[in-house]
Amino acid sequence: MTWLSKLRDGLKKSSQLLENSIRGAFSKNGSNVSFEDVFDSLVCGDMGVETSEEICNELKRQKFNTAEELLIKVAESIEQRLSSASKPFNVPKSDSTHIILMAGVNGSGKTTSIAKLTKQCLDRGLSVEWAACDTFRAGAVDQLCVWGARLGVEVYTTYPGQGAKVIPGALAYSAAERAQQKGTNVLFVDTAGRLQNNAPLMQELGKVASTLKKVDPQAPHQTLLVLDGTVGQNAFAQLELFKRVVPITGLIVSKLDGTSKAGFLVGMFAKTHTPIVAVGVGEKLDDMDALDVNAFARGLVGLEPQH
Repeated sequence: MTWLSKLRDGLKKSSQLLENSIRGAFSKNGSNVSFEDVFDSLVCGDMGVETSEEICNELKRQKFNTAEELLIKVAESIEQRLSSASKPFNVPKSDSTHIILMAGVNGSGKTTSIAKLTKQCLDRGLSVEWAACDTFRAGAVDQLCVWGARLGVEVYTTYPGQGAKVIPGALAYSAAERAQQKGTNVLFVDTAGRLQNNAPLMQELGKVASTLKKVDPQAPHQTLLVLDGTVGQNAFAQLELFKRVVPITGLIVSKLDGTSKAGFLVGMFAKTHTPIVAVGVGEKLDDMDALDVNAFARGLVGLEPQH
C-alpha cells in the first residue's frame, strides 16, 4: 500500500464526518447551500471557529451546482491554508552529530515516533543512537530499549559518575558527548512525557535542552513535539505551552487513523505556522511519513488525491 493510500485510509474517521455533513448542507433541489451547516460541519471537524468562518466566507462568494463541487472547493480552501505546512523530516549532511530533542505528553506516541523516524534515518544509511532521558515514567527506559533492540540502535541509559538517581540533563550531556566522539550521525534525545502544566518537569525539559548546548552550541538541531491527533484542538494548547520552554522546530502528529478530529491541523497551522514534519497513521514502522497536503485536504472530505 502506498503512503497516500495509507494517509487517505487513516483519515476515514474524519472524512466520514465531514463528507456526510457537508453533502447534507447541499439542498436536495441543488439550488442552495446551507453555509451555516457547512460552518457547523467544519467546527465539528475541529478546524476551529475562526478558520471555519474564513472558509465559509470564501465559499459564499461562489456558486455550486453539485455537492461534489462544494466538497472540492472545501478541499481547495483547506489545501491553500496548509500550502506551506509540510516540512518533511530531514537530517542534513554534517561532520558532527545531529541532535534531535523529542518532546510530548504521556501517551502521545513519542516512543514509537522516535522508532519510526529512526527507521527512516537507517534506510538512508545514517547511524543512529538514542538517549533515554525519560526518567520519570515507570517503564519508559525499558520501552525505549525494546525498540532500540528491534532496530539495532544503541540506547544510552547511564553516564559516568551516575548516582542512585539518573539526572536527565547529565545523561543527555554524556550521550551527546559519546555520540560526537563515535561520529554518530543522529542522536535522538527522549524526554519525560510530561504534562504541559507540570512546571517542575517542564523546567527539566528546558535544562536538558540547555545542557546539550554545552556539547554543541547549535544543539538541539531539531526540537520535535509529538502531538496525539486524537486530542484535536487541545493540541494547540500543548504546543503553545511547550513553546514557552523550548523552541519547537516541527511537529509530529500521531494517531490520525484513530481520530475524527484531524481537521485541527488546519486551524492550528493557521494560528502558529509551526511546520509539520511527519504524520502517523498506524503502529508499523513505515506508517509515518511527510504530510502530503493535497492528499490530506482532499482525504479529509472523502475525495481521492489528485496525484
